[in-house]
Amino acid sequence: MKNLVNDIDIEPGDGILKTAEGVDLMPTNLKYSGMELVLFSAMNREQILKDYVTMMRPFYDYIIIDCQPTLGLLTVNAFTAADSILIPVTPEALPVDGLQQLFQTIGMIKKKLNPGLEIEGILFTIVDNRTRDAREVMQAVREAFENNVHFYEKVIPASVRVKECPATGYSIFEYDPKGTVANGYASLVEEVLDNE
Repeated sequence: MKNLVNDIDIEPGDGILKTAEGVDLMPTNLKYSGMELVLFSAMNREQILKDYVTMMRPFYDYIIIDCQPTLGLLTVNAFTAADSILIPVTPEALPVDGLQQLFQTIGMIKKKLNPGLEIEGILFTIVDNRTRDAREVMQAVREAFENNVHFYEKVIPASVRVKECPATGYSIFEYDPKGTVANGYASLVEEVLDNE
């Protein structure tokens, strides 16, 4: 993104890592956090990531952009570059107000920057079904938004195995391939593809 801001030529595939699972990744590091400041003074700052994604589209069937849970310039860039948004929600604290603000932001981006932007749906993640709080939060979110957005049937459960993954350097599919989280994400992929 910094090279695009500075009008430095980049080759398709620069910075992309290949994985054994056949998924290409472009990970970030601590320098990424400074991109907000770089973007702030950039011309056409909401479109920088879209320029890169447009360049990479011919090489991929799907491009997934994982965003921080903030609504800064990096997230606006992701929404401007995206065709659709899948919203992960962790049912730990009542997120209804935050989701209303997110939907307003998406509406504004759709109106001013990306008219084709759609919301895929809401996915509950890191869910501990043993707690009453998690069940109540999920119910409150469903009641607040069920008329406006799709809810994925599958929820991604909480798991200690996921917390162990970063230290191993393996994805959940390599580290715990038969576990509930890997199965949850595999089911989610099937559901997303079935909804196309």
